[in-house]
Amino acid sequence: ISEKAMDRLICGDVGYGKTEVAMRAAFKAVIDGKKQVAILVPTTVLAMQHFENFTQRMKGFPIRVGVVSRVQAAKEAKETLKKVKSGQIDILVGTHRLLSKDVAIPNLGLIIVDEEQRFGVKAKEHLKKLKTTVDCLTLSATPIPRTLYMSLVHARDMSVINTPPQDRLPIKTVIAETDSELIQNALLREFARGGQAFYIHNRVESIYQKADAIQNLVPSARIGVVHGQMDADGADEIFHRFKSGEIDLLFATTIVENGVDIPNANTILIERADTYGLADLYQLRGRVGRWNRAAYAYFLIPKNARLPEIARKRLNALVESSGYGGGMKIAMRDLEIRGAGDILGVQQSGQVSAIGFHLYCKLLKRAIDSLKKKQPISFNETKMEFSFDARLPVEYINEVSIRMELYHRLGETASFEEIDEILAEIKDRFGPPPPPVIWLYRLTRIRAFGAANHFSLLKFNHVSLSAERQLGKTIEKYTLILPKKIQTPKALEEFVLQELTKKISR
Repeated sequence: ISEKAMDRLICGDVGYGKTEVAMRAAFKAVIDGKKQVAILVPTTVLAMQHFENFTQRMKGFPIRVGVVSRVQAAKEAKETLKKVKSGQIDILVGTHRLLSKDVAIPNLGLIIVDEEQRFGVKAKEHLKKLKTTVDCLTLSATPIPRTLYMSLVHARDMSVINTPPQDRLPIKTVIAETDSELIQNALLREFARGGQAFYIHNRVESIYQKADAIQNLVPSARIGVVHGQMDADGADEIFHRFKSGEIDLLFATTIVENGVDIPNANTILIERADTYGLADLYQLRGRVGRWNRAAYAYFLIPKNARLPEIARKRLNALVESSGYGGGMKIAMRDLEIRGAGDILGVQQSGQVSAIGFHLYCKLLKRAIDSLKKKQPISFNETKMEFSFDARLPVEYINEVSIRMELYHRLGETASFEEIDEILAEIKDRFGPPPPPVIWLYRLTRIRAFGAANHFSLLKFNHVSLSAERQLGKTIEKYTLILPKKIQTPKALEEFVLQELTKKISR
């Protein structure tokens, strides 16, 4: 058992069982930890679904589940919050209503943030301030760049669910121009096998007209319409009828984006797909394919429309990630496009392009490693110039990608220990290293020494070494005459480190 509060991201594709992990964590927190659990969700639909699912799963155990959202009657919400405060409710599910000042959870032990990408950083940080030692579990198929990068650099923990549920089939994704015949065929094929379908039209003012138009195309379809401006009871009734099979086709806005789980619905048509974000489209596509049937997602774009380049890239990225593990690919692509954001602040995406993604990652990793080891942070880059044959020969490592990876890793190293570990790995994988590899190893050690001691330049000539050391605004210059007896990489390293140490210790 760790004394440190947990802060873990659970990343897994839509329908891979993130909610199941959350249920088990909540159960452990209440039964074993004797603590209360808060579950923050983005929509009222998902709040009600979680409330029903958690209530059903916890039945038979002394666990009481409550729910709060903006659509609740004031009297009902007040009664729920009173029970939470007195400890009569163990698990509280809620939308942003959970972040209100009148919500008090005295024995809070675990916060679960579902569909994390739908929340602002301020919302999540506000909830964590309720108790400084609280455990936090974040669930997302497509985490925002800031969250994903914090996990990649170990500023927080991450677990990835890679294994799809049994019998799960990848969703077939089609980008097509809006066409009546295509829509009709897609819906009739789904209905012919006893299935149901979604049609996403994200305009409340015209959604009923569009539903009428589709009704004319497929007269036999039983259509229901749901959107965010409906009252809670009306929306709830439509969802229950769709879930029970009384409705064949659900016309909806993006209100169905999160958490709606209808295994029998395996076709989705998304109108004006070019106007949605990557994560939105990925989540909408995830409403289908939650059973052992082939599922279809149609991204409909206007006829003869010239799409902006970014919209084309977005749609192509979704087609490329239509197999297993697509959520992580989408999130990594988003991280690459938008940058990693402000790790210690509240920005969720950043301007990494200003300094380059590679340099940003390198500097951030170095800062985090230094903080972990409680050492001074050094951002020194040592430039080296030499004519020695220092390289990874093609005949020794013939795979280009592996050579590039090893060069990259050697360039990232900041200590002798890391360099020695990489050399040991190279020996283990490829056998005894030839002389050029030994030269590369020794010169990399000299470079690491130079970076640790503020050297900005180490320039080797045939008979001398010119060095520049920067301390604040002051630049110190040194020249070392290399002895003629130096013939080996090891002798060169020993001489340079010894002489430079003498120079800087004066």
